[in-house]
Amino acid sequence: QILNLPTGAAVYIGLGDAEAQQRDARFGNKQAHPGANADGMGYYSKTGELLHRGGVHRTGIPFGRGDTIAVAVVRTQRGKCVTFLKNDRVIFQELAWWTDGSLIYPHFALSGPGAKVQLSELHRSNLPNEIETGNFVFA
Repeated sequence: QILNLPTGAAVYIGLGDAEAQQRDARFGNKQAHPGANADGMGYYSKTGELLHRGGVHRTGIPFGRGDTIAVAVVRTQRGKCVTFLKNDRVIFQELAWWTDGSLIYPHFALSGPGAKVQLSELHRSNLPNEIETGNFVFA
């Protein structure tokens, strides 16, 4: 949940390869947020953009204070899908980009002063009916 998001601050929420994120941060990549490289995907608060491979993959709805953002991975007939939700409403559902055996983790990044979020533990969740039927992996 987004507890505080003043003007000038931003939140990125998504999934990524842990090693790639750490490598980017270690080598001074100032864009070390979910979606900044090919190994991650992130939902950006200010614009509502879905970021992937360092660019804008799709445009959605911005989020801010009071919103609850979730990321789920669902196994479907099409393959693994990454689903982003805002206040229990599906904003994006994209085919996963990683190969089986990859270590993908939830990631978030805060930018600017005063941003504050509350994280919940990974858990099984009752996902909205809008999500393609499949076997739930995590949210």
